[in-house]
Amino acid sequence: MSYENAPATKLVATHCVACGRPLVDAQSIEAGMGPDCRGMYGAPETLTPEARADVNARVHRLATATLTGAEIAAELVMIRALGADVTADKLESRFVVAEIAPAGDLLSVVTPFDMSFVSDLKDSVAGRRWDAAKKQWLIPATRDAKNALWAVLRRHFAGGVARGPDGVLFQITALVAVAVGGAS
Repeated sequence: MSYENAPATKLVATHCVACGRPLVDAQSIEAGMGPDCRGMYGAPETLTPEARADVNARVHRLATATLTGAEIAAELVMIRALGADVTADKLESRFVVAEIAPAGDLLSVVTPFDMSFVSDLKDSVAGRRWDAAKKQWLIPATRDAKNALWAVLRRHFAGGVARGPDGVLFQITALVAVAVGGAS
């Protein structure tokens, strides 16, 4: 058994939160981020020492992979609020599994490719269409289509983090989507 899988490492960061590679030195394990990613995405030097320490603690919490989707969303919101926008942008790109935004009288929906999600969406959401140029689903902004979309998202991404209109991050729960804060 490697150290990454050992029960004693549950609260230890074993993989870089930014790129997913295994962490192999003590400083990286403590930070939750490898040296290359710390250089590119770490808390900026312009922050106060207290804010940097807070951002670093939150990054480490995210790297331990023990948080719920709501906790992940809350940590990402706080990292951005502390002034570490580059860090927040990178981590959001790793954790956000669905993005929903208004597109005129439609909703734009972007998720990772999953054939079972695509099949379920096609079967469940009337009036949806695929925009190949932008690689997004366009969903009518009707009550029925929204309800059907939420049901599909809950079936395929329950527990994950989504970004809604105006940058609001929330956990996709098994029953309802619960907003936890905004970003911008």
